[in-house]
Amino acid sequence: MLKLILVLFIFRHIKNFWLTDDQIMELREDHKAERNRNASYKINSVILLGAGWNLKAVREKFFLDEETLRSYVDLIVA
Repeated sequence: MLKLILVLFIFRHIKNFWLTDDQIMELREDHKAERNRNASYKINSVILLGAGWNLKAVREKFFLDEETLRSYVDLIVA
């Protein structure tokens, strides 16, 4: 369910994307359980976007472009 919500909001309203506290907690659990460092960064990017960070701030934190962020979201919600 969370993955479907992420797809709908990120790709249609990425600049106005928000996650609930429960959704953030679920993603943080996924982040902690993830052993692949690259996947952890991808999950963290989605958490930051959902917590209210803007695209520019997330791009600068992880040295990414917008399309890469969108692809990360796509991989996580697939």
